[in-house]
Amino acid sequence: PPAQIPDKESIVRPLPAAESLAIRGDFHLRLSRIREARALLQEALRLDPGLALAAESLGFLHYRLDQRVEAARWFARAVELDSRNSLAHYYHALLQVEGPVTPDVAQRAEASLLRAIELNPNFAPAYATLASLYSSREDTLEKALPAAKKSVELDPMQQLYELNLGRVLLRMERVVEAREIGNRIRSTARSADARNEAERFLREVANFERLLAERKQPQEEVRAYAQKLQSQRRSGANPPANAESELPGPS
Repeated sequence: PPAQIPDKESIVRPLPAAESLAIRGDFHLRLSRIREARALLQEALRLDPGLALAAESLGFLHYRLDQRVEAARWFARAVELDSRNSLAHYYHALLQVEGPVTPDVAQRAEASLLRAIELNPNFAPAYATLASLYSSREDTLEKALPAAKKSVELDPMQQLYELNLGRVLLRMERVVEAREIGNRIRSTARSADARNEAERFLREVANFERLLAERKQPQEEVRAYAQKLQSQRRSGANPPANAESELPGPS
């Protein structure tokens, strides 16, 4: 027999007019009826300016129309109203990092991405975007790797997340691991576009490795020269009068 539900739990909550309008507006938006959706959502906000559902739906409406400034404004409003929709927080962060990422912007984007993950712990794009954000700053670089790995774990078929992980490893100067990822993507690519992306990433790896080698060479020359001076002192020989001039200059 079906479970008996206590009467006190079977009480239906009356739906406020503003919320009803917002739900209908969101339904029209999903059917690409932009004009009808906009009218209903605007009326919902007129009745209840603090309705997060209407604000986030207007954000999606403007994003669909590629009106990114307006979309960002409405997503910011939805975040301010503590939207329970992980996508609203995700798109708020995504639009924030499209421009210059100042410390304030990075802080807001990070907060929104963490909230998106809190609301939906299995949402791979939020982890991938968070990894990119963290890898752009020295003080958060170490946090980038677990976020990038989590995105790949959640969606292992998404090549972009693997490439993102490779770039995080490259940023951390873990060149061998980054190259392994590029080679794996290239060998398993199912399309010419995927193979081209892998080839481009492997060129990035080669260029970065060359830059590291060029940066390392003067350091090794200075170290070798310091060891030479030390051995001369131990043998009782004086360093040459022009010792400083023999040091390798900046490359």
